[in-house]
Amino acid sequence: MIFDLKIGCVVTPRQLSNVFQYSFMRWKLGIDYIPNSHLYEIDTQNSRKIQVTGDQKIVYLGLGTWKVKD
Repeated sequence: MIFDLKIGCVVTPRQLSNVFQYSFMRWKLGIDYIPNSHLYEIDTQNSRKIQVTGDQKIVYLGLGTWKVKD
């Protein structure tokens, strides 16, 4: 499977977890899975973490930061 992650792309955390290993998602992409809750924490530009569901659409801003798609 080829996955092209560019700035501005819209994906869901679940799609990313199907392609990337947990450690890569956590340390390079800024997405951390919260066990037993079915939620993910994403890093935002202002150094905050936001909890999202696995199916919620997020936008890649670069350098391991994200925003929730409106």
